[in-house]
Amino acid sequence: MILMPNCFVDEGIKHPDKVINKLNKGSLIKGYYIVSLNEESGRFEIISSRMFLQKYFKEREYKVSALLKTKEDAFEYIRCLSELSYGKFNDFNPREIIKSVDKEEIAAIFDKENE
Repeated sequence: MILMPNCFVDEGIKHPDKVINKLNKGSLIKGYYIVSLNEESGRFEIISSRMFLQKYFKEREYKVSALLKTKEDAFEYIRCLSELSYGKFNDFNPREIIKSVDKEEIAAIFDKENE
């Protein structure tokens, strides 16, 4: 599992690198969700940290585009990405929006919606 350079991290998560390292080692960490772009299907995946206890999830490689505390925040993150994608490309293009968006753009929409 690799944190992407423009990875969006929830404000409540103090050390995202430590969380990712623990997940890579297979340690049980409750209450985290990662959002990853599945390269094969071109779709976003929301994966609970509990799933990384299973062999299938440990063996796959993930490029983490967001690390969040709740499932609702993960869905809100994807909604923000789709809003930005339709604004920039007039279409939902997950690969391009992940490459072109920066954390501040997502944070502006994300924080506005959570107020």
